[in-house]
Amino acid sequence: ERTAQITRLKEELQDLRTKTSIETQYMHKEASARQESLHRNYSQQERETLDEIDRISREIDIEKKVNTETEEFLKTFNHRLANDVEEWSTKFENDTDERDKELDQLNTNRAADLVRLNTFKEA
Repeated sequence: ERTAQITRLKEELQDLRTKTSIETQYMHKEASARQESLHRNYSQQERETLDEIDRISREIDIEKKVNTETEEFLKTFNHRLANDVEEWSTKFENDTDERDKELDQLNTNRAADLVRLNTFKEA
């Protein structure tokens, strides 16, 4: 009877070892699957993040180019406006000087005409 009990206990021990071994293998496979799933998720997130970084970098490059071109346009436009202001100022001064000379000439002619008129009136 003692040998039967020892045999039964050995069988139970063997069953427990087998069960434990199977459970351990299952747990290892489950942990490995979980790890693979996390790795796939993180890899996908990394790819998406890198794609987003590339997209934003391209947008920044475009904005820099647009900014540079706009800055150049505005500098050129400002320079052209400054030249126009200088030209118009010079033209204004020249035209004003001409009109002043014409006014002086008209005043001189008027004075001479008044003298002649008075001379004719007195005669």
